[in-house]
Amino acid sequence: MNKVIIIGSGFSKAVADTAPLGSELLGYIENMYDQYDFINNPIDRLLYKTLSLGRKTSTGFKNAYKKIPNLLYSQLGVKFDETKAYSIEDLELLLSLVDLNNVIHKRAKIGFYSVYEKAFLTFINWGLFNFLSEKFLRDHDELLNKFCKNFISENDTIITFNYDLLLDIALYKNHMWFPILKKDDLFFSSYWDSPINSSADYLTKFFVSLSGESNIKFLKMHGSINWFHYKGYPDMFNIEKPYREICKLFNPMTGICYFDDRIQENPYKILGRVRPEVVFDELCLLRPALGKQYFQTPFNKLIKSATEAIKEATEIFVIGYSFPVYDTIAEFLFSNINPFCTVHLINYGKEAELLRRRIQLGCKIENRKIKLRDRGFVEWLNSI
Repeated sequence: MNKVIIIGSGFSKAVADTAPLGSELLGYIENMYDQYDFINNPIDRLLYKTLSLGRKTSTGFKNAYKKIPNLLYSQLGVKFDETKAYSIEDLELLLSLVDLNNVIHKRAKIGFYSVYEKAFLTFINWGLFNFLSEKFLRDHDELLNKFCKNFISENDTIITFNYDLLLDIALYKNHMWFPILKKDDLFFSSYWDSPINSSADYLTKFFVSLSGESNIKFLKMHGSINWFHYKGYPDMFNIEKPYREICKLFNPMTGICYFDDRIQENPYKILGRVRPEVVFDELCLLRPALGKQYFQTPFNKLIKSATEAIKEATEIFVIGYSFPVYDTIAEFLFSNINPFCTVHLINYGKEAELLRRRIQLGCKIENRKIKLRDRGFVEWLNSI
């Protein structure tokens, strides 16, 4: 049996009390900024200036977003009903529209200049990095461990659209997946299956302690809070050029290992302190509606691996994923479901029914092959 598990923010919400749904992220980030103690938590001046501008700009972007449906409807000669508009709190849709900012600005004169756009994205990245880190997410280890031990099997493929590290860390602690693979005398990133330059002796000991043989595929389709890309900035990892994407093992602000907090030797001491504005400016999150980055190495490996797994799957379990209408990457993946596959939807009532309709419209699978498990993740997990 080829099993694929697709995971969304509803999964993180179920296993961590403080985890937000995708539609809640923007509100959480704005509240975090408004309540953040900048006096007792020193922060770089340049970063603070950027965050302040980003916080102000978030309101402007939301106001611009509210005008877009009305603009589109008016061009069609149809009266727009504002009560039926999408929620302006949907961060991923808003980020996708920010990527279209130049087009929107030219055609509708409601966009923003690049300086505001960059400040807004840095503000969002700062919030995601802090809010989705291990410091803020209080997870239920027993649920994660039960999920890993009772449900995940060897050779399964997990496709997640979440930015957090809850499942990454749980899989590592259960010895099912390791962030570093060692093949002969070479080290590879498990996220990309790409070689890592480990010429420095002090790095090798970290790689050895965090390496192992992964029995599953683990694919993060929208990026992660521990993925960064640097433009000409020195770092301890070297993924294939020219894109030089890197997957982090350590929190760059603390030097503490994400996967083992006993490893606290700061790997940046040789490279010098990483400036906070660099960290948040270069956080690697992929905009779901556009997918331009998927055509670049190494992101094209993600979409290829996920598509192959979907095509060959005999069973697919979709857990806590709402499948928003603007996520073209998810649309493409679901369209590749083979007609002989059985799809299990682990979601609450109405959301599960909407998800069933979306999947059935996008592929050739029969309705009877889509099974609704609408009791929610925790209830379903306790029943297996």
